[in-house]
This record gives sequence, structure tokens and C-alpha cells, in this order.
Amino acid sequence: MRSTHGERAVGIFLLVAAIGLPIWHALYDGVYGNPVMELPHGVARPPHVALVTQDAATIAWTTSVAARGGVEFAAVGEPWTRVTPDTIARNHEVRLQALSPATRYQYRLLVDGHPRGPSHSFLTAPGPDATIRVVLVGDTGSGSPRQRAVIERIHQLQPDLVLHTGDLAYPSGTPAEVYSRFVVPFADLRDHVPLLATLGNHDVKTQGGKPILDAIVLPENRETGDETFYRWQHGPLEVICVDTEASMAPGSPQRHWLEQTLDEAPAAWRLVFGHRAIYAGSRSHGDPALRENLVPLLERAGVPIYASGHDHVYMRTFPLHDGSPVDQDQEPSYREPTAPVYVVTGGGGKSLYEIEDVPHNAASARRDHVVLLVITATRIDATAFAVNGDVLDHFTLEREPS
Repeated sequence: MRSTHGERAVGIFLLVAAIGLPIWHALYDGVYGNPVMELPHGVARPPHVALVTQDAATIAWTTSVAARGGVEFAAVGEPWTRVTPDTIARNHEVRLQALSPATRYQYRLLVDGHPRGPSHSFLTAPGPDATIRVVLVGDTGSGSPRQRAVIERIHQLQPDLVLHTGDLAYPSGTPAEVYSRFVVPFADLRDHVPLLATLGNHDVKTQGGKPILDAIVLPENRETGDETFYRWQHGPLEVICVDTEASMAPGSPQRHWLEQTLDEAPAAWRLVFGHRAIYAGSRSHGDPALRENLVPLLERAGVPIYASGHDHVYMRTFPLHDGSPVDQDQEPSYREPTAPVYVVTGGGGKSLYEIEDVPHNAASARRDHVVLLVITATRIDATAFAVNGDVLDHFTLEREPS
């Protein structure tokens, strides 16, 4: 049967929409994707270093087919040592042990006993009296040139640890999005710098965040076996990751774990991070459930910083007690702060939000950015950098030695 002019017009319209709308949305959102990586033969996902302590580290990667994975490693200038587990699989996690603190090690992958690809390196964690550099970044998962500029700024800051405040792969955290918008752009960073992350609201849209969790090795919560909320120590810093996409109400598993964790003796400094902002002068206006359920725990435990993303801006509050600024006379250098400072770092390359004038904000900027924390046992120096190096904010926290 011959089609009518009207049917042909509808067909042409649908074809144009099918081709043009995704392109338009990509351009509008700044989502361009990333090229396919050139990987060594037999390697499907590049290596990343994880769970780095003073005496151990995990190297994780994926092979194209099931194989026996292994790792060769050596301190610089020393002979290679081989670790070759018997497991045959596609996803490999090889634990390197008996390492020395604050020491650089080279490593290279083995597939069925044969070296694959170039050598990489990582630095083991130092002791609690050392100085470490920690970068905070969030909402990077656009796959855009702006995302890559943010990651380049992280490279230039040479961190010992990266904390990602979520939304690693827009718009839905599918396996393809995780690969092109997280694995590929972060590959040259994660091969030598450990990265800890929390799941964002976009990340959990696919299987509750499983594609992200498959692509990154995170600390396992010993109480629940979960990787979405956990604790970790690196030098003088104790990191506590909370899952803002799950309940923290009284009686919930996360609340029970968090109360127990915060009641234990802390390291020199504690930093709690999650995806959703608690106090924000931007689109979300902060999460009321977190203000009800998390803030009292942070204040009771004397947590100095809560870091989040979600709002695509930079914001930093004064120390807040029950939502009200305190210690404002010390701005921007706080000695023995009496309440948490709330940092929003969501300028990782996605569309930026408008900023509202709210009395609890000490600083804000509608710019792509990262935040560098230089941490010693008695001091945190925090600087927010735009991708071109402009300083957007600087503040310090100081405490007497314990």
C-alpha cells in the first residue's frame, strides 16, 4: 500500500526527532561523552588503586575474558614481587601487603602470568603525624570538556586522596555512562591516586548504583557488608561516608552504624561526606531529612566538616549550630570551631545553578571547581580553586594537639 503525504511527513518528523533530539540534549547539557580508551590486549577496564593503607593496597581491573589476574610490584629501585591469586575471573582485585608507609611503589598487571600494559605507581598512606593533600569534587559525570578541565585541575593539585561527593555518571548511572563518564576520564588519576566516593541521586537510578559499585573498590562496612556507607583513615584524617539516598532515621541500619562510629574515638580530624547538601543557598535549599537526622549527630560528635555535592555550585557556611552561624568573628580562620562547617562542592562540569543570598553562607561561587584540603594533625587549610587556578575561597580550621 502506498503511503500518503501525511504519513511520509510524520515519518520524516519522527526520524529527525530520533536523530536530532539526543544531539540537542547532549549539546544543551554539555554532555559530549568520552572516547573509547586504548587498552592493553585482554584488558577491558583499566586499573585503579584502592584501599591504600600504610602497609597495603588493592589493585583492581577487568579483563576481556575470564583469566588469572596478578600484579607485579616493587618499591622504586627494588626488584619486582609477584602476587598471583589462583582465581580465574574477569573482575580482579589483588591485595598487595607487607608494604612500607609513605613509600612509592610501581606496579604492572599480569594476565595469565604475562605482563600487560605499562607500569603505574602509587604512594602508601603515611602515619597520623604526616601532612596530606585531599581533593573534594562532585557532580562530575557529564562526560563534557568541562569535566575534563576539572580533572586536569585535580592532577595539578597532586592529591594523596580524592573524595567524590556523588553523581559520577549522568543521567542514570548505566554501565555505559559509568564507563564513558567516570572510568575513562578518571583513568589516568585513579591508576595512582585512591578515590573514595558516595552515590548520588543520579548514580542510584540504575540498579541502586550497582554499575558504579562494580567500577570502584570502596571500603566495606564490617557491620552490614555495604559499600555505600563506610569509614576510612588516611594519615591524620578519618573519612566517614554517608549514603544520603538511604534512610538515616532512628532505627535504620545506617543510623545505628553511624551513631556507633561517631561515638568511637576519632582521628586527629574527621570529615563526613555525602551527596545531598544539608544547608545550601541554591536549587535544593538543603535536605530537611538530613537536617533532622544527621545534623544532631555531627554536632554531638564535634565533626568539623560535612562535604556534599548535589547543588552545582561552590558554597561554604560559617560554623553552624542548629542552623545558626557561630564563631563568625573568627572568619575565615577558626581555632577550636564549636560547630561543623558545611561545604558544597558540586561544580564538577555539569550545568551550574543560581546562588541565593542566605545568611549562613560565608562564601559561594557559581564556577566549576575543586576543593583542596591540606591536613596536618592540628590544622586544615582549605582552598576552593576554579579550573583556571583562580582562588574562590580559603579558610582554615585549627585545633590543639590531642
